Amino acid sequence: SELATVDKATAQKNNIAGGVIVKKIGNGPLKKTRMQEGFVITSVDGQEIKSVEDLSAILKTASGTVRLEGIYPGYDGTYGYPLNLDDSDSDK
Repeated sequence: SELATVDKATAQKNNIAGGVIVKKIGNGPLKKTRMQEGFVITSVDGQEIKSVEDLSAILKTASGTVRLEGIYPGYDGTYGYPLNLDDSDSDK
């Protein structure tokens, strides 16, 4: 998957402090969620995400299923996706 920290203009326009935009969903664990490309992750299990570094740090220590929450720029509302980290290492 290709992830990038949201730029300030996008963050301001969408009323968020920051986040991580999903530019491309590859064959990683995100593929198993129903997330669409362009989704901006703003929190994981209620912990605020402002950058790719934040996201990496939280996912490194997380296990099992985490809840990614965020927005789609230009659309109202917050969306949540469960992400199972346990089966991301095996392609069974």
